[in-house]
Amino acid sequence: SVPDRRREPRDNAPAQTTAATPVARRTMSETIDLTLSDDSDEQQAPVQPTKKAKTEIPGGGAGRKVEKRREAVADPAAGEQQRAAPRTDSALLMPGEAEARRAGAIKKWRLTPSRDFNAGDPSETHYRTAESQFKRMLAGSAAKYDLVSVEYVCNPRLMRAFDAKRAQYDRDLGVGKHAKLLAFHGTKESLIDKILAEGFRLDKVGSTTDPGYFGKGIYFSEHASVSIPYCQGGSKMLLCRVLLGKPFVLRQVTTGCGLKPGHTSHMNDERGTEVVIFDEAAMLPVYVLTFKAATTAGA
Repeated sequence: SVPDRRREPRDNAPAQTTAATPVARRTMSETIDLTLSDDSDEQQAPVQPTKKAKTEIPGGGAGRKVEKRREAVADPAAGEQQRAAPRTDSALLMPGEAEARRAGAIKKWRLTPSRDFNAGDPSETHYRTAESQFKRMLAGSAAKYDLVSVEYVCNPRLMRAFDAKRAQYDRDLGVGKHAKLLAFHGTKESLIDKILAEGFRLDKVGSTTDPGYFGKGIYFSEHASVSIPYCQGGSKMLLCRVLLGKPFVLRQVTTGCGLKPGHTSHMNDERGTEVVIFDEAAMLPVYVLTFKAATTAGA
């Protein structure tokens, strides 16, 4: 089994990480307008504040203006659903999810593939989202795996914290100026339920884990092939929503270092091979993926 550098202290120098080359994958710069800082300490251009739209009030006198207000939701049922669902996935509410969120209860749904395609079915959308990320980010890898099932998890407390952090980054960095990733996290199967209930805990880094090659934080990867070895022989891993904020590209191993001033996360390259998060609210476990080694043709 592959030792987990985030869980077992090691004295040896790290081996070169080889990540799968994504197929038809957009680069981060093609997805959002984001400048990555790195060891050269290049400065990011300041974000210009967004001006609020104004409109004249008919008959209100010269120069009198007010901010535009959003129109009220016409459908009361739709409005109730929007209030119950955080921004994280308000269009993808599973049956009973709105009630679970109002009650603050953790709820899970086990999803399986279907030949039927129903674009309006949230379970179909959730499964295909997880399946697409898993298969796309394994493309080109020497290791072959099949996805067996997907479990969607709703933890209202973690969702509220994640939404609040995203709103903070919107204010501080600008809407559309920071990346929101789907990233994998490999760990022992025995720890998955604890993470789903409590979230990722930074106080465990360096005590029950090693301090990490690229910073003392929680590690993710955009590449399934990088995270699978850290499942330590298990058949499940997490697919999470992650807020990068303003990342710093740390290209050299700097074991156990703290967060670079003026930044909110670390990466070891622009491809998301290693993503290090230092804020518990910026990490949201959403899917549990069950996988198996692919069966070769003729076997």
